[in-house]
Parts: sequence; structure tokens; C-alpha cells
Amino acid sequence: MAAAAPPLPSVTGAVAAIQMSGYRVIVTEHRTRGLVDSDGTTYISPPQTEQQARSLIALLAGATAGLDGGGPWRQPVAGGQRIIELERQR
Repeated sequence: MAAAAPPLPSVTGAVAAIQMSGYRVIVTEHRTRGLVDSDGTTYISPPQTEQQARSLIALLAGATAGLDGGGPWRQPVAGGQRIIELERQR
């Protein structure tokens, strides 16, 4: 007779683990008011794993390498620049 498989972790437990030790990506776009209609925007991602956060940073920064460390990373955008930061949740 085969041994019983261990129980699967609960979804709420997995979410709580990510929230307690997760990472957030903070994106701020600064724009020159005379060139565009707004001064800029800010986005803060929900908590996620470090790997997910770094994948989002790579997408936003248009990078395939060189994303070691905690940033900030800067990316030119029309009328200004995008600043991307990685923040570890406590």
C-alpha cells in the first residue's frame, strides 16, 4: 500500500507567505508638463515573489540583463523618464 501524499499547502497560506516576505515594484514617471498633458504617474505593484518583481522590472525597463541589486533603474519615456524601484516587504 502506498503512503498517503502530504497535504497541499493552502492558498491562503501561500498568499500570506508572499505578503510577509514579498517584494513590491514602485514605478514613478516624471514628465515635462509642456511636452505632455500630465506631470506623471505612480504605480505600486501588489506583493509578489522576488523573481516575479524582477521580471516586471525587466519588462518596464526594457532590459534583458543588468538588473542586479535594488535599483533604482531609469528608463526614458516620451516627455520624461521612468524610475523603477524594488522594495522588500517587511
